[in-house]
Amino acid sequence: MMKDAPFRCPSSDDLGHEGLGNLAPAALYLSRAEAILKTREEIKAKTIEKRRLLHRQNAA
Repeated sequence: MMKDAPFRCPSSDDLGHEGLGNLAPAALYLSRAEAILKTREEIKAKTIEKRRLLHRQNAA
C-alpha cells in the first residue's frame, strides 16, 4: 500500500493469491517472487530455531 494514501482499499495486486504461492500478481510481474520466497524461508528457519530453543529451555 502507498504511504501517502492511508485509507486506500487494497487491490488484487496488493494481496497474495493462493494459486500463486501467496504472492501478489505484481510481485510475480516485477520478478520479486524469488526474493520474497527466500525471505519467507529465512524467517521460517529463524522462527523454528527460536521455538526449539524455547522448548529446550522450558523442558530443562
